[in-house]
Amino acid sequence: MKWLAQLRAWWRGPAALPPRTYSDPLDYALQYCLHPPPGGLPALPGTWQAAFPALTAAAATAVQQELLALQALALDLGSCVNQGQMTSADAYNRLWAAYPRLDRRNLGALLLQAFMGTR
Repeated sequence: MKWLAQLRAWWRGPAALPPRTYSDPLDYALQYCLHPPPGGLPALPGTWQAAFPALTAAAATAVQQELLALQALALDLGSCVNQGQMTSADAYNRLWAAYPRLDRRNLGALLLQAFMGTR
């Protein structure tokens, strides 16, 4: 039952979890998009300055473009699952194979949103 409590805490967002540190700006951006702070999302590059002070504006833009590509891949995979072309496990494995450096919980949540968004 401990895992269920952890899952519920994770689903409620970062405020319910102990703080995590991210070594990858894309992982940070994905977590931020999945669990926005109250009041909505401010511009992502501005939030990265505190977490990744060495990140230049050009690098922040590149991360934002990679985040859009990741979200597009998740939507494509979610659509394939909803059309019966693959299982959800296959979709998750493909997403994780494409982005192995990212937090698996974030990838799972992104894929879940994609399943719901392509129904």
